[in-house]
Amino acid sequence: MRSQSATPSPALCAERAGARSLTAIGQWAANAPQHTLAQLGARTTCPALGIRRPPSSATIRRVLTGLDPGALTWMASAQDLAVLVVDGKCVRGSRTRRDKTVHLLAAMPPPGV
Repeated sequence: MRSQSATPSPALCAERAGARSLTAIGQWAANAPQHTLAQLGARTTCPALGIRRPPSSATIRRVLTGLDPGALTWMASAQDLAVLVVDGKCVRGSRTRRDKTVHLLAAMPPPGV
């Protein structure tokens, strides 16, 4: 049974709403209303107004393509699908002529789970 504090991921919600590609998941997140973004735990960009910003299509793509397929299959079949909070960043200034941009990825269970 899902705990009360668990929040679903934008990718899972988009998939349940009919998104069948990474592009469609990114479009769903970009068009999600503010109350939905709040329930999904999207970061607040303007605390005074409570405006939330969805994860970018690039972040969603990096996270989903970077997951282990076996783990992703297990998560998709598990009873509690929403127990992972994920955030990704590109390290500014890490790209050089010889090296690609460094990407950081963090994943953890939400508080209280």
